[in-house]
Order: sequence, then structure tokens, then C-alpha cells
Amino acid sequence: MVFVQEPPKQGAEKATGSFSKEPTSSLRNPPRVFTSARAAAPNGMRSGPANNGCSAREPEKTPRRGSDRAGPWDEKTKGEMAIRFYRTDCLQEPLSRALRALGASVGTYPWPYLLVPLVISGALSVGFIFLPSRQPNDLEEQFTPIEGPAKTERSFVQKYFHTDDANHFSPERLTTEGAYATLIAVAARRHGSLLTREAFAELLKIDQAVRGIQAAGFSYDRICARNFGKCVSPNPLLSIVQDKPDYIEVLRPNLTFPVFRNRIFLGFFLGGVTLGSGNEPARSLLGARAMRLIYFLQENDPSKREASNLWLEAFVQRIPLIVGALNLTVLKELV
Repeated sequence: MVFVQEPPKQGAEKATGSFSKEPTSSLRNPPRVFTSARAAAPNGMRSGPANNGCSAREPEKTPRRGSDRAGPWDEKTKGEMAIRFYRTDCLQEPLSRALRALGASVGTYPWPYLLVPLVISGALSVGFIFLPSRQPNDLEEQFTPIEGPAKTERSFVQKYFHTDDANHFSPERLTTEGAYATLIAVAARRHGSLLTREAFAELLKIDQAVRGIQAAGFSYDRICARNFGKCVSPNPLLSIVQDKPDYIEVLRPNLTFPVFRNRIFLGFFLGGVTLGSGNEPARSLLGARAMRLIYFLQENDPSKREASNLWLEAFVQRIPLIVGALNLTVLKELV
């Protein structure tokens, strides 16, 4: 580092001893020059030539591989980097133009945009008329696993114990839940009994009304489960009485429960029973407050199974109206 000290000016009482950076050629008297020792440059730096009395340090350029010293920057590469830019609206700009055109079209022609969606929605909603026919009602298909162990075992039973619900139906041989409709009739009086002429007259009316229900052209007589060519009776006592309600008065002293005539099981069809003396399983039956009617349908044939499902839906919908129209007095409840 070089410092220059100016000589004292004429007329001044004392030398100021100030320093100045003016060139030495402009001074009248030659200045005294003080030279200070320069510290060693750190690694990677070297001292350059003095410029106007000042020294500068420049970083050493790292030499390129294969050469002794670093070469200058490529001027062409610098120019390309200076003017390079990237577009970020490649999606925004065309989308904005498309939406702008759509808005202009809607504002100019609004009616097509209002009417066309309504027409399309109305045309597609026509498919809802097929919804009731395609509604799944198979509980086994919906709530049981596919190819489960229970289904494998049932297939084994069906292989050796066939069921023929069109000619030789037997509830004991059912391997499924079966297709059936059921009604439970209860006496109106608290301690009343259904084993009377009046009660059986109303039970026969209910039975006749149920047999008259039709669905999709199928009546109960066409799709009922049969045994030896006849529909299985919904209750064994109704089949014994047939169309003569007075016959129950004649039959009542000989009724036994739960087995009647050593072959008819009444425990599944009568409830709230009053028993008399006797030995099991044939005690005398004095009264029964509730009676169950079960109407079995065919399900082995796929076409009959579909008809049975339709008939059951009609039964559930119409039976409350049918019971209300009969004006029952002896029977209080039907469930």
C-alpha cells in the first residue's frame, strides 16, 4: 500500500500532515512516499498490478481439465442465457379463451343451454320404470358369502334328498327358507278361543280371500306347493273342516295337542292353547287363542320362483285392505 504526504503550504503556520490521493505530478515539491509491507496473499488469490496507486486482488480462475489455465467464457453461451425464458400459461391461456367463448355463446343463445339438459334428464329418467322389476329380493344372495361352507353342505343334502314342490311337497324336506306367506289370527276376546263355529267361518273367509290374490296373471292355485296334485293346506284343521265351519264343534271333543290322530302335529299351527287331562303327547285340547295359516309356494322351477316372488309382494301390499274389507268380529288381529 502506498501513501503520499503533501508538503506544508506556504503561509501556513504549521504543517497539517494530511494525506491526499492526488497525483504526485501536480505537487510543487516532491512528496515523501511511504511504502508499507504487503501481506502474503491467501491461497487462491494473487495480487495484481497497482491501478492509480491502489492494488487489487483477483481470484484465480480454476483451470479447465486438459489445459494449464482457465479459458474465457463463451460469449455465445452468455447471450443465450440472457434471453432465455419459459412460458407458464400454456394451459391457462387456451382454457381462458375457451371459457370466454363459452360465456359469450351462453349469453347470446341461452335457450339451448336451458332446454337441452332438461330433455336429456327426462330421457335418462325413463329407466327408473324398470327399477321395481330389477330390485334384488334374494336375501340369501345379499347376505351370505359366495361358495361358503353352508352352501356346499346344502348341495350335498339336495343331491340325496330331492324336493319336488310341484307334486310331492313336504315342509320337512326343505333345504332353504322356502317361499311362503303366513298369517296369524288372534281371538278378539281375552280368554276367547278360535275353536268355534264363528271363528272358523271368518278363517275360511280369509283363506278364500288370500287364494284370490293375483300377481302378473298368477293366482295362488297356479303357483302353490302341491302334494298329490292338491295345494298344501295352510292349516290342517282347515283341511279337515273344509267348507263346513260347524264341523269344528263336532271335532273339538276329540282334539288332542300337540299330536292329533297320532300323525298330525298341531304344535306349529296353534298358540295360546288350553289343555285338559291326558298324557303327552296327546292331551285333550280345550281351546286355542291363536292360529297360524301358512301358504307355501313353488320355487324349484325358475319361472315359478319369479312368479312366487311377485305374488308375495302383492300379498304384503293387499292383505291389510282385504282384512279391513271383511269386517271381522271374532278375530281381532292378523299379522
